[in-house]
Amino acid sequence: MSLMKTAKSDRWFYSAFFGSVTTGPLGTIVALKVLSVGGTVIQYGVIASVATLATVIASIFWGILIDEVNERWLVLGISYFGVMASLIGMYSSTTLFNLAFSYVVASFFQAAAGPASNVLIMQLTTKDGWSKAFGRYNAFSSAGVVFGYVVSSIFSTFFSLNSVILILSPFCAISTALVFVTLRGVSTPPIERRALALNRTSFISRLLSNPTFFLHLPRKEDLKGFVRMLRTSFNRETPLLYLSLFVFNFSSGIFNTAFNPSLVKKGLENGVVLGVNLFVMVVQTLSMRIAGRPSKKEELSAVRRGLAFRMLGYVATSLSIYFLASYELAIAVGLSFALSGGYAYSLIYVSMFSLVFDSLQMERQGGMLGIVSALSGVGVFLGSLVSGYLAFYAGYTVTDLVAAVFLGVVYYLLRSFKE
Repeated sequence: MSLMKTAKSDRWFYSAFFGSVTTGPLGTIVALKVLSVGGTVIQYGVIASVATLATVIASIFWGILIDEVNERWLVLGISYFGVMASLIGMYSSTTLFNLAFSYVVASFFQAAAGPASNVLIMQLTTKDGWSKAFGRYNAFSSAGVVFGYVVSSIFSTFFSLNSVILILSPFCAISTALVFVTLRGVSTPPIERRALALNRTSFISRLLSNPTFFLHLPRKEDLKGFVRMLRTSFNRETPLLYLSLFVFNFSSGIFNTAFNPSLVKKGLENGVVLGVNLFVMVVQTLSMRIAGRPSKKEELSAVRRGLAFRMLGYVATSLSIYFLASYELAIAVGLSFALSGGYAYSLIYVSMFSLVFDSLQMERQGGMLGIVSALSGVGVFLGSLVSGYLAFYAGYTVTDLVAAVFLGVVYYLLRSFKE
């Protein structure tokens, strides 16, 4: 198959849609299933944190593999197949440990899809078409997530969560088949994974799929350089930006881990919980499509605005959890989480990743990107771990307020940035 013929065909983009139908609602389903089998929010927090750690390790592993092989499509196919096999293991799990293990394995394989698909887009599309191709691919993926929540929320109302897992599994099988049918045998000039970090559009798209991106493992001198930067120039923008990313991800880990268990604690049914998440994803998808990417001059103000909205959403969710119940609670948290996790998400992540792109120095790009990724991953890991214990002993209202306070810390750290 020639490069020109391949570049004009994006049928393999449909694999992103079907794969996202499975992976989109998976985290929510696992949270509900852990609680339904008698697990506690502490146990779910541990599971979520280990899954995050698996994702960080997977980013390194799959990145190295993609650099070593020319058949990047094979890595993408393995990703979908691995998730499908993990879901089958999840369906047949009879213990909490087996469920947790299957979810961690699914997270490991899911992490391969982002870097593999991003490199394939750049490899199979002419450079002037990268921006449009990334936009289309992300649209397919977002639509799949939304459809996955639609399927999950409807079927979980009438069937068990195990049945929902079984229903979602074939969608990954379709993705695997599509990858093999549309990309097998494709031969194009290889492109280095480093190219993802040289283009703003591909860089942001890669981090939106998974915020951990390692061109290589952080070296000892990279770590020393970052520590020296913190000691000697803490008030400079680059170390403040990276520290802000850590605190932001820590805050997100706290809130996101506690969100679904808090709704279950208040008596909402599985279908309603998934429906709330569906609404949030619709708002997030529309916000990303309508708002687009802020101009370079507006990036910092967009981050600040997003942080303010996200803090407001966290506080509103906290108050709703404390004062409301039943469907009034579902409506209130749906609106508040849509503000914090939908609209604010699109403002913060896109703009913050763009600021990170601008901060990377060409001669130290790989090392500093590894530092950023490690800080982001560790932030989510610790946030998820802390969230379970905090929610169990202090309550969900306090947990959400603590997450909001850490967002305030991020806002404070970014106060000295110049437009």
